[in-house]
Amino acid sequence: MSYLARMSHHRILSFLPKASGCALAGLLLCASLQLVACSTEKNEKTENTKTENTKNTEQQGKAMATSLSVEAAEPDFPCHSLSVDIKESSPVQFDLRMTRDMASPGYKIEIDGVDAAKDGVIVARMTAVPPDGASLTVIEPTPLRFELGSLAAATYRFELMSRDSKDGAYEKILQASLVAR
Repeated sequence: MSYLARMSHHRILSFLPKASGCALAGLLLCASLQLVACSTEKNEKTENTKTENTKNTEQQGKAMATSLSVEAAEPDFPCHSLSVDIKESSPVQFDLRMTRDMASPGYKIEIDGVDAAKDGVIVARMTAVPPDGASLTVIEPTPLRFELGSLAAATYRFELMSRDSKDGAYEKILQASLVAR
């Protein structure tokens, strides 16, 4: 236990009246230990994320983008309404949002992954698992979100690949041009 943690425990325990009992002292001691452990774990995760972001920035050797726009998207079906969310972080991170029209309300969408930009191409993969049994064919808009992370200032081609089962082959259902500035 660090010196600071020991001093905090000593201060907490010295303020407890003697009549409060050992149970209350033990409870406060456990609570303060958990707070110290949680804050240490959070700081380690934050530092790891900062280190990874710094490595990505250094590897690219380019200025990082602070804005992202969708310039063109084809086709307009089954995916439409493309938009960008900007996360407050350093460096700035982006999410690409869109709506996909599904043939039935029972489909389950799983995002299989987003490959980092390579040679100006970002590839996202998803699985659209159809419902079990028969169902009505009703076009159901389904929101999708893809975490793109930080991007260097450049023009990118975003490709969305989809499949209908875990062992099915992917096929391209959308291609969009993204401009990161």
